[in-house]
Amino acid sequence: MIAGALRRSIENVGALTHILAVRCKETQESNTCEKPASQSGILIAVVITTGLLLLGSLLLVLFWLWLRRRKIDKLEEASDPFELAAYGIEQPIAQRQRRRDYLRNLMGKK
Repeated sequence: MIAGALRRSIENVGALTHILAVRCKETQESNTCEKPASQSGILIAVVITTGLLLLGSLLLVLFWLWLRRRKIDKLEEASDPFELAAYGIEQPIAQRQRRRDYLRNLMGKK
């Protein structure tokens, strides 16, 4: 009984592979073994579009990270007004005056 079932399943697999086998003919009018030429144009368009989408996404992420870094730097600069002095760099006069005025206003002096 098991041998009969096994034989039938092997015959079914053989019949299925025979049905699914590639059948193509090459004649002077047409060649069914090759894909049509129009398919390769679609493939190129898909590859280029996918590449451009990936590149655009990468650029957007990098731009977002750059903006975020600028925001963090601006907050750090505002919290440490003497950071440039630690490196021996003088602040521009206008910036020093604005900072002086800001500090005076904080302390209540005029």
